[in-house]
Amino acid sequence: TNIQEAANNVTVQGFSFVFDDQAIYVRGDNVTIQSNTFELADDTESQGYAVRYEGLTSDGVLHKNTFTGISNTADGEFGNGVVISGPDGHEITDNTFTNNSIGVNVGRAQPAGTLQIANNTFTQQDDFGIALNHNDDGSPDFDITNNDIESNPIGILVLADGDINVHDNNIVDSSNANQRHFKLVGQRKRSCCRYQYLQRHQPRRSRLR
Repeated sequence: TNIQEAANNVTVQGFSFVFDDQAIYVRGDNVTIQSNTFELADDTESQGYAVRYEGLTSDGVLHKNTFTGISNTADGEFGNGVVISGPDGHEITDNTFTNNSIGVNVGRAQPAGTLQIANNTFTQQDDFGIALNHNDDGSPDFDITNNDIESNPIGILVLADGDINVHDNNIVDSSNANQRHFKLVGQRKRSCCRYQYLQRHQPRRSRLR
């Protein structure tokens, strides 16, 4: 890992990370990561992520970063642009994700709180633009809005419950026109759950890779 950040109230800004394992591992609160670029070293496959906010962190901000080519071609392995292990006031805004395995991967290390994913661009991830596999024992409240999500096999994958408000995104079909933009897996147990999506759905386009 290039940076392990355990302090609170830190900003990481203006760096170009070229890495072969992980770039930034965050264990503090109020950590802002902005205006950086992330890509793998030549002839390297990702063993994890570019940025990870560990569980029990809160109020992290990820803004105007670029994540490119963070992928892994082995079966069952993924390269993640960003991992949020347990969201609690985190914001992911105005970032660009291109050719990663997964753009944003939300995990289960602690019961999920609030999360905003807004105004980002997700283009040609290998697997998912956004994957929500959070711990829904608490009161997850996610707002996913105004993102451009294009040519990903699945734009948004939802594996857990909560108040998940997906609206006003521009979602264009994946490379395989028969695959879905938005996939819900499992039962929705709470009446609070809201899944609003494809409000600005564009005509299908098929791209061969």
